[in-house]
Amino acid sequence: YNLNVYSTINGMPGNQVNDIMQDRHGRLWVGTMNGAVLFDGLKFTNFDHNNPISKNPVKKLFEDSQGNIWIGMIRKGVCKVSGNSFEFYNTSNGLLSDIVNAITEDKKGNIWIGTSEGLNRYDGKIMTSYTSLRGLVNNNISSLLYDSHGILWIGTIGGLSRFDGVTFKNYTTEEGLSSNICYNIMED
Repeated sequence: YNLNVYSTINGMPGNQVNDIMQDRHGRLWVGTMNGAVLFDGLKFTNFDHNNPISKNPVKKLFEDSQGNIWIGMIRKGVCKVSGNSFEFYNTSNGLLSDIVNAITEDKKGNIWIGTSEGLNRYDGKIMTSYTSLRGLVNNNISSLLYDSHGILWIGTIGGLSRFDGVTFKNYTTEEGLSSNICYNIMED
């Protein structure tokens, strides 16, 4: 096996990697504790140092069905990258928290954003909020999965929620989970 190790020496903004995603063009997006970077297989391309995604901790990377890249950050909300344009969403325009841990998309094209203070749905115009007051098991969301049956699964530090678009059904250790902390969800 040929193993290549990349670090700040090669142009990465930081050595602690939180997420990696390959986009539809074959490029790797790397989210580090010191910002996001793009890798084309040969070289790293950093973003302008004035852009918040270039220097803030990146927790989650996601490509939607339209080819937009969503970058979930710690302390700066989420950024939608569409070509060369950057749109930022944070608590000042409807996001529940500026700490973004998870992002997914449903079959209608809604973007679901899991934060440390609850769940947001963005339909392209309106940011809708869901918290424990509306039935979510816990507000600190760590993972999201939109499954093949049209169900949104929400992993939190307090259990797992299943959302059918109308109601939440919650699962904790009382319903058989081995732990209430749910870091990742996968469909088999």
